[in-house]
Amino acid sequence: MNSPKRVQLTLRVTKTLDEQLTAQAQKLGVSKNAYISMLLSRVPEVEQSMKEAKPHEHTA
Repeated sequence: MNSPKRVQLTLRVTKTLDEQLTAQAQKLGVSKNAYISMLLSRVPEVEQSMKEAKPHEHTA
């Protein structure tokens, strides 16, 4: 049974992406699920970096 703090997510990806995710997870010695969770957990950090890198728009 799943932990109350976790939910199951079904995600459709291309076969090529699945193979890439599997290969990278194996290189890191983690499950594909753990690898994808790690990538998704970094999204807020990446979004913040992108906002900070954008040139500030001037309002007239």
